[in-house]
Amino acid sequence: MLEAIQEADKTKLSELSQHYIPQHAFRHIDFGDNPFGIYGGTPHDILHGVKAGIIPYLLEIFFHEDLNEAGRNGLNIAMKRTLPHLQQGGNHGFPHMYFPNGITSLKNLTAEEHVGVLFTSYILAITTQGQASLQKSESMRADRIKQYVKVFEKLLIFNAWMSNKTGFWRVDDAVAMSNASRSIDRLITYITQNVPHGSGQGWNVSKMHELRHVCCFIDMYGAPSNYDASPCERLHKDVAKKPGRRSQKCHETFTYQAAVRLTDRHVVDFAYK
Repeated sequence: MLEAIQEADKTKLSELSQHYIPQHAFRHIDFGDNPFGIYGGTPHDILHGVKAGIIPYLLEIFFHEDLNEAGRNGLNIAMKRTLPHLQQGGNHGFPHMYFPNGITSLKNLTAEEHVGVLFTSYILAITTQGQASLQKSESMRADRIKQYVKVFEKLLIFNAWMSNKTGFWRVDDAVAMSNASRSIDRLITYITQNVPHGSGQGWNVSKMHELRHVCCFIDMYGAPSNYDASPCERLHKDVAKKPGRRSQKCHETFTYQAAVRLTDRHVVDFAYK
């Protein structure tokens, strides 16, 4: 990556879904023993790479490229009829599965909800009612549904593996790391070959490319839960969203007013404690 940027080869960078930004602020930061600079210091995390990355891309293709309106409506009805007992959102050890407005819109969903939609879609795709609903779309024949079942299953397993706190290889076990890397390569190949992405750059996106570096980052930093962005993202509720709701939402003064509200909160909290 660094070589491609230094050469300013726009064709090569385009193939990697990257843009040339000359002399950007992070280019020359010393990351110590890490030879990859900013690119090795910003690992592929579970939240942005999988839960809010590959999974919603796949669901968008499934719901809005392969399914027609009749298929989407039928799938929502099948979910309400066959999975009412699985609706839950409080158990953080289990995918979020409460979707009162259906699962096919994908609007305003959190990363955890994307995982829940994927899990729900997988269950529906292996049930009789779910398959009957999917087959209302011309492209959804039995063999196509089986392909999606395999893709859903593989991604759910990969997400569970990435979310583990233990169960990876020892630092000096190059064989285990190589085996894991080959498994991820097979996952990438299966997705790109069996679920073609017809819009934009297709699957030639950085989040798909970065999956190939997952094992390298695990070897460098340990379990992906060590550098998962989810806990930091949750802070946005207190330090961004709530203060922002208490501003006048005027473009010129929004940042200042939100900062004042946040400062007031810190002062009150400090005085109270």
